[in-house]
Amino acid sequence: MYPIAFAIVEGEQKKSWSWFRTLLDEDLGISQNPSAWTFISNKQKGLIPVFDETMPYVAHRFCVRHLHNNFKTEGFGGQALKDVLWKAARATTEAEFSKHMEEMGKLNPKAPEWFINKPPIHWSRAFFSPFSKCDVLFNNLCESFNSVLLPVRDKHIWTMIESIRIYMMSRLQKNRDKMMKYCQRICPKNILKLEQNKAKAAECIATKSDQFHYQTEDIYRRLFSVDLKEKTCSCRRWELTGIPCSHAIAAIWVKKDEPKMYVHKCYTVEQYMKSYNPSILPIVSSDQWPKTGIEPPLPPIYKAQPEKAEKRSVDHVET
Repeated sequence: MYPIAFAIVEGEQKKSWSWFRTLLDEDLGISQNPSAWTFISNKQKGLIPVFDETMPYVAHRFCVRHLHNNFKTEGFGGQALKDVLWKAARATTEAEFSKHMEEMGKLNPKAPEWFINKPPIHWSRAFFSPFSKCDVLFNNLCESFNSVLLPVRDKHIWTMIESIRIYMMSRLQKNRDKMMKYCQRICPKNILKLEQNKAKAAECIATKSDQFHYQTEDIYRRLFSVDLKEKTCSCRRWELTGIPCSHAIAAIWVKKDEPKMYVHKCYTVEQYMKSYNPSILPIVSSDQWPKTGIEPPLPPIYKAQPEKAEKRSVDHVET
């Protein structure tokens, strides 16, 4: 998780999201290359129209956990429907996705109709672009960051912003220090995923077709086509994650190569350190700032809060 930007706004409104999106676009140049960006959200109020109107070509995923909660609220409860929904979301091919949606229809004929205005490109891996090399289905990263913010959310705005800035400054440096002590080429969490795929690859049999193409059979006697030159597999897991799937690893072993060499470069320590190279620099207290002569900004309009107001989770968009 690498924090990019945060803002404090009046509420979950289209106006607020549009303003934030405009500034984010100016800083990152999203509209100049929209296919290179993927956003994931929990479908906050006012956010969907902003994406539809101003960033129609940007990939936008819905958190499946929130999607299921809405699905259940509409009357589609029960463990069986929940399981088949998650199977459809985790499916990596269109054929597999269609199979699970048919199963859903058998459990409740009206259930698939609920997804008519929720295209699978927003919530199923089978329709995700492989560009991002990330197949996440829920915004746990946001929830993790949110848990850090809870102790300061009821503080004065200045105190809250300064607390977040110091936390981010410290966190970025801790990550840099941790990775500087790491001696492997691939980052540790991705090595763990690779090892898990290796364990599954031991159950596969790969047959060489030519210099780069292999046919792999798994324990269920399903056949998959692997291309080591293009770094693809017909299951699409390799393209989606950038980490060789079990079918690909079986083929790599037949070639007598090392699977680590086929992991996408975005997961190398070198690229990680490039990401974390910029620092959030320390600042001095405001009494040492130069005087500009500009009128100070007015405070925000005060709105009385209900008594015994509970802290609410802040909403995020993850890129």
